[in-house]
Amino acid sequence: GAIVVDGRTEIEKIEEHLNISLERGRYETISGLILNAIRRIPHQGENIQIEGMDMIIESADERSIKKVKIRKMDNEYFNDSSQ
Repeated sequence: GAIVVDGRTEIEKIEEHLNISLERGRYETISGLILNAIRRIPHQGENIQIEGMDMIIESADERSIKKVKIRKMDNEYFNDSSQ
């Protein structure tokens, strides 16, 4: 299922909860990961996909990401084996 987290939630906690491993960078929070990936503050309702996570920005202002809904994408999404 999906989880809703604060923008300041540590990457480590999200990895544990979703049982995934994310690339490390100069950030420690989910907010930092998103900003590093898209290089701007996303708007509310925006859908972002990073490293197997489908994220919806639940709440944000012009300065920061407040709440993010995160869902782990299915593996079928990555490799369609129906050939």
